[in-house]
Amino acid sequence: MFGTFRKHSQPLWIVIIIVIVISFVVFFTPDFDPFDTGGTITADAAAVEQARSEILLNEVIELRQRQSLVKRLTQAGRIQEALQVVGGNEQEAFQQVMQLMRSPDVLATTSASRIAGNSRHIDLNGDNYNDINSLEYRARIRLRQLTLAKNKKQLGIRISDSAVNAARNSMVQNLTGAQEYNADQYDQLLKQLNKGGFIKKGRIGQEQFEDYLRNRLMLLQLNAMMTRSAGFWPDTDMAETLAQQNREYAVEAAFVSLTNHTASATNYANITKAEGFTNHFNQVAVQYQVPVRRTIAYVKLALADFEGDIRKELKFDDQVQKLIELHNTTTNRITETNGTALPINATNLLARAEEEVRKTPFGEQILGAQNKTLGDRIFLDSDAAARAQAKAFRKALFPPGGRPYATTNLWATARQFNLEVQTATFSRKAPPEDLPTVLIDAAFSSSLKAGKLLESAVYSPESIYILGLQEIIPLKIRQYAELTKDEQKKVDEEFLKSETRRLAREAGEKFQATATANLKEGRPFIHSATNAGLSVVTLPPFSLNAEADTNLVDLLKGFVPPTTLQGALYSFEQGQQSKVGPEKENLTDYLEYAGDDSNTIAGYVLHVTGRINPVTPDDTELRAFAERARQYARNQAAGSDWFVSYRRQLDSEIIISSLESRLEGLPSEIREVKENILYKEQTLARQFANSLKQAGITDGEIISPLEKWAEAQTGTLKKFASINYFATPPKQPEAAQIIVPLLSAKLRQPWEDLTEVTEELEKLEKLKDGGIKKAIDEKIKSSKQK
Repeated sequence: MFGTFRKHSQPLWIVIIIVIVISFVVFFTPDFDPFDTGGTITADAAAVEQARSEILLNEVIELRQRQSLVKRLTQAGRIQEALQVVGGNEQEAFQQVMQLMRSPDVLATTSASRIAGNSRHIDLNGDNYNDINSLEYRARIRLRQLTLAKNKKQLGIRISDSAVNAARNSMVQNLTGAQEYNADQYDQLLKQLNKGGFIKKGRIGQEQFEDYLRNRLMLLQLNAMMTRSAGFWPDTDMAETLAQQNREYAVEAAFVSLTNHTASATNYANITKAEGFTNHFNQVAVQYQVPVRRTIAYVKLALADFEGDIRKELKFDDQVQKLIELHNTTTNRITETNGTALPINATNLLARAEEEVRKTPFGEQILGAQNKTLGDRIFLDSDAAARAQAKAFRKALFPPGGRPYATTNLWATARQFNLEVQTATFSRKAPPEDLPTVLIDAAFSSSLKAGKLLESAVYSPESIYILGLQEIIPLKIRQYAELTKDEQKKVDEEFLKSETRRLAREAGEKFQATATANLKEGRPFIHSATNAGLSVVTLPPFSLNAEADTNLVDLLKGFVPPTTLQGALYSFEQGQQSKVGPEKENLTDYLEYAGDDSNTIAGYVLHVTGRINPVTPDDTELRAFAERARQYARNQAAGSDWFVSYRRQLDSEIIISSLESRLEGLPSEIREVKENILYKEQTLARQFANSLKQAGITDGEIISPLEKWAEAQTGTLKKFASINYFATPPKQPEAAQIIVPLLSAKLRQPWEDLTEVTEELEKLEKLKDGGIKKAIDEKIKSSKQK
């Protein structure tokens, strides 16, 4: 661990700093209640609500700190540091930095509901069932930590008012970039947080913010107290570790070339006839499959379509024109977002005027917290108008007693309302860019059946959708002959590369075995390498943790980077530590190389010829190394190790409650899975029947059961196929000759999908028959154990 720390101390510190300013990507999911616990454990509602609010407040504060830090670093020309704060690969980080620079203040654009909408449900015990919403879970963890911190009998941590004031002043300065605390800036911060729904208005909101600061300081103090003993050891305990860090190695390296095996791997008149090609294609065929797709039909009610009448009613355009006239004829100028006055008749004058008019106050308070603006009124009225039409449309589309609601009804009803029905076909992984995520999610809902309408409307921030599923197009596994010329070329090239690497690997492993035997008999490593036709480089002593010197870099140029050898040798030495006596070897295995320059070198074998221990370090060097190791241990332990037992107890309580809740919903869950199985079985049975007919098999006793696969037969198609097609001998040998190849090729994926849902039903039935009760009893028992 300490070796890793010494080698990577600077990147680790960067990570530690970045963790302080966590990045969140926020989405808004309409009609999603982030506080729905789904039947989880009960707790004091007010306390949990406060913990939730503080988590949301903490996230927006950290997001704002991150934005502020990136902007300051970028403006100061410290681009590389800004990229490190953002993280990720350099290109993505640069794009994010530029986006943060262009984006307005997140406190002015982000709301608590949007951040809460990003929280998802989590599975605590790995049973593929969501136990609790992640925001609810974090709130309960925070509440449990605060309860521990405040408990007078245990810790009794108290934070003074002066500490809270100091934290407030520091945070305001940090968020605004000011040199000194300013009360007006603090008031502005509170107003922004109130507008986003993070705190209430006025004095109550200020008290909420101060409580958040107090609890934040309390949690920091709790972590410090619970981890203060981490990393307590004397400097001398680290002497051996430091020696290992500074040890140098003398090494011989034999390199296996890819180019030496290229000719053997590419000498094929017809590559598809090559040994191993079929197996290779089967391994990569998934890259070329046509995924399951769905064709939907939908009616879209865009809020923008209703905005024109509302703007006219509110005389919005008249106000815009008056503002433009004032701009062009007086000194009351419209400005850019940065405050710069626009020139007369500027090209973006109309757009900026509309933005300004939308901001003007209008009407009474909204949500009891802020004044409506004209833009709010337009949005709310447009939303109300769209919802009213959606309600009328759905009332006509879903008449009482009209089930099942067929997708085909959508066109006739749309004509009544002069609306257009649109269609789209897409896969889950490649949806159309112009359709919102909530619509894509609804289209792939397990409850939506082919030919049926979704009985609930789908709401996005800008539109309302009424949706029906026309068709489910099953996954298609394409054969090599079905690929395009470019796709075949890619498969061929990948095969040739893998064949070249396979031959090189075999040669490298053969050399390693020969070299090991020769070394035991006293023959030098270089002798074995020369006989095998391999290039050998004798490397001067080097450390595994220090940056390679120029000599080492030059010797390895054209082979592999020095860091690659250092990492490989470090792993080898770790393995050597567990060996004793004659078992110890100074020869590594064949090590495959797949780096950026792997078009020439396939891999290598290392032979350690000497280990050179360093001189004894002086006290100053040892002290510095030991202190870094101690600090690393404290950072690793902070806020995690000590809380494990508390988190385990909380998880047990949540899991027990979730299992109890799931037990009540099992009948409905089983019923839904059975419907899914029946649909898949009927689809496959029809495909079986059609394939048999195409092959000239028309026997009614063979075809009829497949064409009339009934609900009573749900879950039995596997057994039917086993008896009739797969038995030895099969009951229907003529049909088996058609069906068996289909199930291993064209229908393989649907057949595997049926297996998956059938196994899921079996699991649910076991849970229903006592599995959940047993799990509850076991979890109760384990939660009582210390």
